[in-house]
Amino acid sequence: MEGLELVKMVYDSNFMFKYGFFGHVALTADGKFLLGHAGSGDKQFYDISPCYHPDKYLRFLKRSEKYFQRCQAIRRNASLDRQQRYQKLKKLAEEIVVFVNQYIYLRENEDVL
Repeated sequence: MEGLELVKMVYDSNFMFKYGFFGHVALTADGKFLLGHAGSGDKQFYDISPCYHPDKYLRFLKRSEKYFQRCQAIRRNASLDRQQRYQKLKKLAEEIVVFVNQYIYLRENEDVL
C-alpha cells in the first residue's frame, strides 16, 4: 500500500522496530495516504504511547480524521491543477510526519486538534 511506504521504511531500518513492537496507523480508504500513526507500542513508551491510553488513542483517531478531511478537501478542489494538488498533499504529508515523530506532544499532552 502506497500510504505505508514511509512506515515500512522506518520499520525496515531497525531490527527492533521491525520485530520488536507494533504500531497503529490510519490511512485513506484507497491506502495511498498516511493520516496518522499512534506511535510506538514498545513498553518503554508506555507512559506516552496512545497504544496504551484510550484518551490519547481517541485523540490520535480524531486527529487522523481531521487530516483525512483536509486531504479530501485538497483532492476535491477543482480549482487546483495536478501539480498544485500534489504539492498541497505533499505539504500535508510532511506536516503529519513531523507530528508523528514528536513524542513530546504526547508526553506533555499538547496534542491539540
